[in-house]
Amino acid sequence: LYDTTPDAKGKVKPRFVGDNRKMLGAMLEYYYYSGVFMNQNQDLTGSCKEFQKFINLRKNPVFTQAQQDSIYTAKKDLYDQAAFNVALLYYQNQDWDNALATIDDAMGDPKNLRDVYIIKQQAYLSKGDTANWVRTLEEAVERVEDNTNYMEQLIYYYTQHNDAASANALADKLIATNPGSKSAWYMKGCTKLNLEQNYPEARENFKKALDIDPDYIEANLNMAYCYMNEVMLNRQQNKYKYAFKTSYTSKEKDAYMKELNEIRDYYSKAQPYLEHVRNLKPDEIKLWGPGLSMTYANLGLKDKANEVDALISAANNK
Repeated sequence: LYDTTPDAKGKVKPRFVGDNRKMLGAMLEYYYYSGVFMNQNQDLTGSCKEFQKFINLRKNPVFTQAQQDSIYTAKKDLYDQAAFNVALLYYQNQDWDNALATIDDAMGDPKNLRDVYIIKQQAYLSKGDTANWVRTLEEAVERVEDNTNYMEQLIYYYTQHNDAASANALADKLIATNPGSKSAWYMKGCTKLNLEQNYPEARENFKKALDIDPDYIEANLNMAYCYMNEVMLNRQQNKYKYAFKTSYTSKEKDAYMKELNEIRDYYSKAQPYLEHVRNLKPDEIKLWGPGLSMTYANLGLKDKANEVDALISAANNK
């Protein structure tokens, strides 16, 4: 009031703005650390309020817009973290509406981006908002580098809805935007593998992902399954007349051997990809074990198949 009351000449001479600005400037971080303290003491509601006060304090009219912008720039990491903390606390309290209302303010820090999308997708999923859940996953696939989990959820959704068109459109968009992205080629491969059963094209796309990152676990696994699944598809389509018979005549032997060699060729091509995953993740037996056991068995490598089966059995009994 004193700062807005005219003097005898009708002029307003602010007397306290400078002092107030200095005082609030000195207090800017107090609410942040108060939020941290309350969170450590399991007061999630109080912690959320304190972080929100910290975010709002710089917007006090005692600061000009230029000063507000300068404060944010100088303490950007802290403000971005506070915004993320607020959304996370709402998420932990399963307050989906407020989580969604605040989550976009937490997009500024790249290191939190993956968790931001986890919060956002879970909130939409819990609210039963499938359309926004799908849009969130699509956005996450575009913006988050470590996006395999989001991608697999999308592929599963597209597969359940037999929506190859949407899957291909997103994959093509990712490739056009960043042809050097292993994830973009991986998604295209998954679309061809899971939705179209076009195994040769799937392998072409997985190969492009592996050219970028030879140790890409998921691309190695799916490359192997492209070969293995093609055997199963050929069998379902009755391409193999003799290879899966329990017996054959002498006249059928040549046809039997031809089919058997073709099948073994598929498994021999799958073998190095599965073995590479084994070398990369030796302790994750359930990841590569079943496929590698099947591959060894179909290649007639009984000792190796038995060894892997023993590892799988031990892992299942842990």
